Amino acid sequence: MRDNVRMETLGSRLRMLAKERGQSDAQIGLAVGISKGAVNHWMNDRRVPPQKHLVVLADIFGVTVDYLLTGNTAPPPNWIDEDELVRAQVAGINGPKLTEADYALVCLSRAHVSAGPGHVPPEEHFYGSLAFNRAWLKREGVNPAAASLVRVKGDSMEPTLHDGSAVLVDHQRRDPAVRRGIYALRIGEEVFVKRLEKVGELLVISSDNPTHSSRALGGRDLADVEVIGRVVWQGYTFRDN
Repeated sequence: MRDNVRMETLGSRLRMLAKERGQSDAQIGLAVGISKGAVNHWMNDRRVPPQKHLVVLADIFGVTVDYLLTGNTAPPPNWIDEDELVRAQVAGINGPKLTEADYALVCLSRAHVSAGPGHVPPEEHFYGSLAFNRAWLKREGVNPAAASLVRVKGDSMEPTLHDGSAVLVDHQRRDPAVRRGIYALRIGEEVFVKRLEKVGELLVISSDNPTHSSRALGGRDLADVEVIGRVVWQGYTFRDN
């Protein structure tokens, strides 16, 4: 129980909150719009987040900035409450009410992943959730606590992924050498969604849209690459042109 427990440092409080949410450094970094290395510095008290990032972190974890800095104000005991479950219900007069036992909420990030030339994620955060059937998640091997939803920006992955669609990223599947496919990845400060394949010592990064070129990275260039997770689902609103 964390109620009435005052952790000693800002980093220890961040680690506790991240553990309770099942959020990795990479997931938090994607939500905030920074690298996982910067998050790791915060978690281990090597650096203090600037005020603008503290505000975002407090919103992500459902606590106050004062709690993060001092530990004086106990955070709310639950992340998922009934109101959130009701808001996530599928519209329908006679439809069954969703319960946490049947469905899991996956956070939707304000950050976008680029299906184009590259996108520097804004310093924003999670702003909603979508409900996924737990049986489907289990069948697909997705742990909802280690997944997030982000929006695609650009047309480089057309016709597979559409501009503006939401994609479910499985943060536990991060090795294209095990299975090639579509992944969210960070190269330097830019975040992409691309098709990845490991060929020998090279990482081949390609687009499904033939008007966009592919590239292969190897050696020292791979040091700037962070595979965030594998794309396992997409959803979008169909619009007639």
